[in-house]
Amino acid sequence: RNNLHLVICSPPGGTSLLQQGKRFPAIISGCTVNWILPWPKESLTEIARSFLEPLELEGGEAKQTLAALIEHAVETHTLANLTANESGRACATLRSYYHFLRELAEAYPQKVDEVTQHSATLSDAVLRLEQAIEGVDGLQSSLDDKESEVAAIEEKVQALLQDIVGAQASAEKEKAAIQAMTDALASKVGGFAEE
Repeated sequence: RNNLHLVICSPPGGTSLLQQGKRFPAIISGCTVNWILPWPKESLTEIARSFLEPLELEGGEAKQTLAALIEHAVETHTLANLTANESGRACATLRSYYHFLRELAEAYPQKVDEVTQHSATLSDAVLRLEQAIEGVDGLQSSLDDKESEVAAIEEKVQALLQDIVGAQASAEKEKAAIQAMTDALASKVGGFAEE
């Protein structure tokens, strides 16, 4: 009995510890309870730094980005602990914090690559749009030139059409005069033929 040690781990939030105490009062009455308090933020920060410092952060603001990532990891774990303690359903342990940091360290470079690819795609799209705008501007100036040429040709066509209409009117007058002469000659020829 002196050498028997039994370790029972139970999250402090929720009803699990209370139910175990009601079920097995003998175990609880003769035991020592060690309450493990949450890790201090400084320790969580150092753990996050050890996981996230090996990341190759690019840009002039790499230190600020690293500090923001570390602060995000610490705050996420702290909020997860608060939520777990309030709901009593789960407990955010140091192991889950390690897992979260490992996942963050793996996901960050992938997300940076995705963002870089999207940025390159968008830059290419913007470049193509600028080229299209330049092409449209070129076509617009070409269209303006063509419209002025068409207007000049239209004026020439109108002048030529007026000349043609004038020539047609004079041709109609000549035709009428010739027809009148032809009719007069025909009637004279018809008069000679009868004689």
